[in-house]
Amino acid sequence: MQNFYSERIRVVIGNSDSTLHLSLPAAMTSFMDIATVHAQKLGIGYDSLQKNNLVWITTKTMVEIYRAPDFMQEVEVSTWVEGQKNGRSYRDYAIRDEKGSLLVAGKTEWTALDTVKRIPISADNIVPQDLEIHEAVCNKDFRMINHDFSDSEKLGTYKVSSIDVDFIGHMNNISYVKAFLSCFSSKQLKENPIKHFEISYVSQCFEGNTIEFRIKRNGNGCEGCGFNTDNGNKPALFIYFNGV
Repeated sequence: MQNFYSERIRVVIGNSDSTLHLSLPAAMTSFMDIATVHAQKLGIGYDSLQKNNLVWITTKTMVEIYRAPDFMQEVEVSTWVEGQKNGRSYRDYAIRDEKGSLLVAGKTEWTALDTVKRIPISADNIVPQDLEIHEAVCNKDFRMINHDFSDSEKLGTYKVSSIDVDFIGHMNNISYVKAFLSCFSSKQLKENPIKHFEISYVSQCFEGNTIEFRIKRNGNGCEGCGFNTDNGNKPALFIYFNGV
């Protein structure tokens, strides 16, 4: 079965950052959008899953930015299913310029969520087994982040609002990224842009919840965590990144 889907997008005001380049949240949104369309084409999209009270959710995302696409540049965004492991499904993504050069690479880990019981469901019996094999563009494994943030720096807090939640009622995965980046100034992000970013979603946040972001600086990289202060300071997400 064909296992590749692509779309062309242009970097415009709505998806660029303060440097007039494609923003990290916009790149991740483009990944999520084409994955949604591709899943529909494979027969495992929203229409199919919702009949069984299921929906796809992202559990981990990795992004490698080699060169952020420029303002008004037209690029091709593509995706394919990499495979399944331990009940999780993995996708790769690529953003390429008109010459085919790789500008941004990405990888996501997915699971299905039972929207009634609010529990994850194995992806092994959902994803077709006869998909074409494509070479991965993100060859790194997701990083294991130390969950001990007792000795860490507080970045700030963020209260989840109505514009952050999606149709199943929890905070959208891109909203977490925007909330985290809002803890830094545009000057910081411009002078030391993020080139590698990983995020692991571990528990759900809902409208009205407050997230406290903390980081530990570790050589060239930083580890971050978002604690849900309305849920006993339970970790909602872990992040690894370089830059800022």
